[in-house]
Amino acid sequence: EERTWSGEWMSIRTDPNNPFVAAAVAWNGKFKLFDTRQASQSVFDVDLKKTSPSMRDFLYLCWSPDSKNIALSNRNDQIYLLGLKKGESNCLRLGSSKNMNMEVNQMVYSPSGDSLWVATGGNPGKLHIFPSDSLQTPERSVTAHNWTAISLACDPTGRYICSGGADGLITVWDPHQLQCMRCFLHPGQVIDKLDFNYQGTLIAWGTGAGERSLNLMGANTAIPYHQDLTPATVTHLRWHGSKNVLAYSLNASQMSEDRPHRDRRGYNKDTPIIQLLKLPDDL
Repeated sequence: EERTWSGEWMSIRTDPNNPFVAAAVAWNGKFKLFDTRQASQSVFDVDLKKTSPSMRDFLYLCWSPDSKNIALSNRNDQIYLLGLKKGESNCLRLGSSKNMNMEVNQMVYSPSGDSLWVATGGNPGKLHIFPSDSLQTPERSVTAHNWTAISLACDPTGRYICSGGADGLITVWDPHQLQCMRCFLHPGQVIDKLDFNYQGTLIAWGTGAGERSLNLMGANTAIPYHQDLTPATVTHLRWHGSKNVLAYSLNASQMSEDRPHRDRRGYNKDTPIIQLLKLPDDL
């Protein structure tokens, strides 16, 4: 059964501990926490810009591993922390915030949840690491890319965090020691979508500017398992929580009018094209 929630939602993520609960943030400042099985009910449905006019133009959100916190970022490169309390008395609390004064791209919490990693623009591209309870505490940073750091992903097994950049590099980090364990170079690619599979053994990424492609490789071996030149930019990708199944979407506005996807299924330029890629679970 298909269910929809109206609004200009810019980022949506499922609760890491409950696959039926999702959080979404909209360009106009709306924040929603809801059960995906019930289209008419929400745990939270609030307009954050009523708290502060600057809380709008949101682009990205991520959950903490314990599901108690959510980090948001917006077009003005501001980061906000939200504290969640779910139960008989649901409570949403606005925590720390920070104006980064540099381009903020993607964010991810460390596997233990004790730090928030932020990929930023600039030359070189850096990853900024904040304590998860306060953005006001001086952060640490590591240089991860020659150019802008764009994408981030956390290994579900807790071993690594990896980043993708405009320089075609994927860098794999030990989140405890802040050491770069290995780098993989893919010249000519802008790696702006990135994710680990459920076992942490595969990395999937999609490219933005330049070459349009979907790629999979071994996280430890760099063995390529899949490379496909796509007819449009990969806008989102996400692995299944317990299977080697990758869901990804393509930008329909970049598809040519004679593509069979649109002719056969009635897609229009405002509708994302969602596809699934299945791989053996023993990779």
